[in-house]
Amino acid sequence: MEASAFLFRGWVWLAVTDNLEGCKQRYDVYSDIAKTYGEISKADYISKFVEEEKQRREKAAKKNKRKL
Repeated sequence: MEASAFLFRGWVWLAVTDNLEGCKQRYDVYSDIAKTYGEISKADYISKFVEEEKQRREKAAKKNKRKL
């Protein structure tokens, strides 16, 4: 095999690998968006979010009291 053919194949493999990695990253982002949209679409999402925020604030308040 000629060196130029070997280099070309290596370059093509690198380009394909980079393209696949980009596709995987985009897939991860879009699937996260879809998951979040699905959660938001549920009727109890807002109440769940409010409850989690309330618990987070209570935990932060307890932490601040301990520091004082």
